[in-house]
Amino acid sequence: MQYIYGTFIDGWYNLRFFLISYFQDSEKRLRQIPNNIYILNHVINDDLAVDQKMEKLKSLFEGTIWFSYRSKILQLQYSTLTSDTGWGCMLRVGQMAMCQQIKYFYNLSSSQELTELIQQFADNDEEELSKFMDRNDGDQTIQYKSPFSIQKIVVQTKLELQKSPGEWYKPNDILFVLKYLFRYSKYQKNLRMHINHENAFILSDVISLMFNKNGGDEEWLKEQIEKGQNDEFGVSIFILTRIGLDTCNQEYLKVLNDIMTYPQFQGILGGFPNKALYILGRVGNYYIYLDPHYVQNAQNYQEMENDRSSYTCQSIQLIDSNQLDPSMAISFCVKNALDLLDLWRRLKQTKSENGESFFMALTETHVYYQLAQSYYCVSDEDDFVTILH
Repeated sequence: MQYIYGTFIDGWYNLRFFLISYFQDSEKRLRQIPNNIYILNHVINDDLAVDQKMEKLKSLFEGTIWFSYRSKILQLQYSTLTSDTGWGCMLRVGQMAMCQQIKYFYNLSSSQELTELIQQFADNDEEELSKFMDRNDGDQTIQYKSPFSIQKIVVQTKLELQKSPGEWYKPNDILFVLKYLFRYSKYQKNLRMHINHENAFILSDVISLMFNKNGGDEEWLKEQIEKGQNDEFGVSIFILTRIGLDTCNQEYLKVLNDIMTYPQFQGILGGFPNKALYILGRVGNYYIYLDPHYVQNAQNYQEMENDRSSYTCQSIQLIDSNQLDPSMAISFCVKNALDLLDLWRRLKQTKSENGESFFMALTETHVYYQLAQSYYCVSDEDDFVTILH
């Protein structure tokens, strides 16, 4: 009976996925919007012929690795579940964001490189799970073939957050767990992961990770660049924020639209209320996203070697910016000091142009950073206000 019920639910999700794609007809809409297209760190100029624009967009969209619901997973720890259908959408969005950061930083493009990357997220990893559960956290030499598997995510989420399989994840939940698991990935050698939970970008925090030192400000960063000390590590940055109460503040959306044009922009963990999406970019007032709400069979490490077609989505979908849930995590990737300095200056420029509408606290050093609690301001627009002293 449970199998029949699960099959019915899986079928319903897949039917709904195709119906949304059919009735939305995103390609027709995209052909009619006379704007540049911004997707991850790419710009597709509007002066291109429509067919050329669509061809470039499809190439970039389909080249972004897609993780979706999976069924027939080995039974998850702490439950009887063998699928993440209905509850794992933010988990999958987090996997997509982590995967994109790695792919971008290391410039992974060959078939072998992409296969090895996707294998880091294999759903069935029975061989490694017992080793993971018996691990010694003090041993920093441990590496797993699939450190970001749903099994390891579930185990670590239960241990650290007391959240069981079947419960919905928030952006901070999945990012917290992925940051922990990242230490067991071969890709952590030259890349560091930074999460700010306080709706802020603190330059010194990122410098600390990049140069493995205690802080620094813009002047210090410029000095290092002049000395030729351009990088030590790259940094994957996630800023958790909220740009409204129940709906997005229109002024904050203008700022978000600007941020999505940055060359360091690597997507947003967001979506509708209780429906997580991985937002890749925008065209006009529409956001382009990958939807994890499609059910496929789980694959183990070896199966991925022979077929990774299920990690490519061909259904481009759009969401009107006014439908977006105001709670989100914005991601960037800086490869070196020059990249970090450029991102910092872009953020400062956006802040100077938008004043109070700039929704992110911005400061150079943690020493002078005193973030009062984030207050909900009851006003005509129901703004979410962050006060920086």
